[in-house]
Amino acid sequence: MNHSPRRVFCVLPLLLLVLACVPAPAASLFQDGLEDPASGAVDWLSDEFDNPASLSDFQRAWRREHWPFDQLQLQVIGLVPGRLTMQPHSSGWYEDYRGELTYKELSGDVVATTLVYPRNAASTGWQVLRRFHRSDFPERLQLGFVTYTDWATMQNCSYEFHNHNLLAQSCGPSPQPADPDLNASFEFLRVARPQVPAPFVGADFSNPAAVSDAQLLALFGFAP
Repeated sequence: MNHSPRRVFCVLPLLLLVLACVPAPAASLFQDGLEDPASGAVDWLSDEFDNPASLSDFQRAWRREHWPFDQLQLQVIGLVPGRLTMQPHSSGWYEDYRGELTYKELSGDVVATTLVYPRNAASTGWQVLRRFHRSDFPERLQLGFVTYTDWATMQNCSYEFHNHNLLAQSCGPSPQPADPDLNASFEFLRVARPQVPAPFVGADFSNPAAVSDAQLLALFGFAP
């Protein structure tokens, strides 16, 4: 049996596509149970955000984990035609602090791509923001979108208070009104199995000295 670490490639124009990995339950109802979930087709998990009803194909961490409230002010497809828009309340995602995660479940090696439009920011083309080597991933992953904002409001809150309360003001002395100011929109989520050319089989994709940014983008990037 091959126990080599699985690879997850996230190719982004800027950042903000976040792969959140925690143990997840059984396979999707769309799988027939006969295919290997680690190698079966995943294209059907993609979404061009041209149909508002497809939002129901995603799961939400706050519902799945039974947290007391929704950390999004707004989540809608079609407010901007062809995009998913997410507007978070004041919140963060770090260590035990819980933020918004909208996700789908999958297994195996994948290339996941999105085009992000954070408010007041302009795209400068495809970039490799950061690489990670994670041999601790579980067999089944949660892949999706995290949005959070307003560090000044949440930075002095304990994670217990943050996770159980919608923040209307900052924590600590001289509390100030919360000021959530992020409106992020995503033009698509495209998911595919990576096709790794023979010269790169076994390469360490987390190491820029082994596979350059230009090579990584040539292998797995594509025009929006």
